[in-house]
Amino acid sequence: MNAAILTPSARRRMAAAAYPFYACMIKQGFLLAAAAVLFAGGIYFGHVATTQWPGPGHWFAGGRPVDTEVMEKLTAELDLTPGQRQQIAPIVKAACANLRLLSEQNRAQRLEALD
Repeated sequence: MNAAILTPSARRRMAAAAYPFYACMIKQGFLLAAAAVLFAGGIYFGHVATTQWPGPGHWFAGGRPVDTEVMEKLTAELDLTPGQRQQIAPIVKAACANLRLLSEQNRAQRLEALD
């Protein structure tokens, strides 16, 4: 057979049959390329995860008091006037204090159960 007539895939098969080392090199090249793609994807995903997604501070009021966060959400959702905000502020503060107390009691019970 004339080498000029063979397609590249036929040449690779002939080289792999004649020299098994080349077949191994082709597999190693594929694995190396796959590893490089996975590594680059991991770097990209890590970058997006650290820069684009909000952290736990965003989900848990960012260190601000919970009653302040609740008041802001209620004001935005219900379109409250300043007078209405003053009327519900003590109710929200009391409810948040009760929730905080219940959360601490629940945590103490869980720790006691674990001990």
